[in-house]
Amino acid sequence: MDYFLNVEGQKTYFSLPKGWDVFCYQDNPPISGAADPLTEIKNALDDPIGSPKIEELARPGMEAVVLFDDLQRPTPAHLAVPEILTRLNKGGIPDERIF
Repeated sequence: MDYFLNVEGQKTYFSLPKGWDVFCYQDNPPISGAADPLTEIKNALDDPIGSPKIEELARPGMEAVVLFDDLQRPTPAHLAVPEILTRLNKGGIPDERIF
């Protein structure tokens, strides 16, 4: 079967080998969100799996980079980022050293 990518208004056609199953993020059923996402974020940051808390890892003089997933995942970054920044600050990393 032939497919195409539309990049900047240009269609690029390509084929995939027989037997490949093709799906995209739009094929997945919608995921219901948490009833209280901010509480879930705080709980996850308070009790991380297999790691100390962010504020325990952070040290004065360090720099930090905060990355988030792409737009295909329903992460409420507008809720998570302030919590993460606050915890980095508590650990001794000021805002000007967070990228």
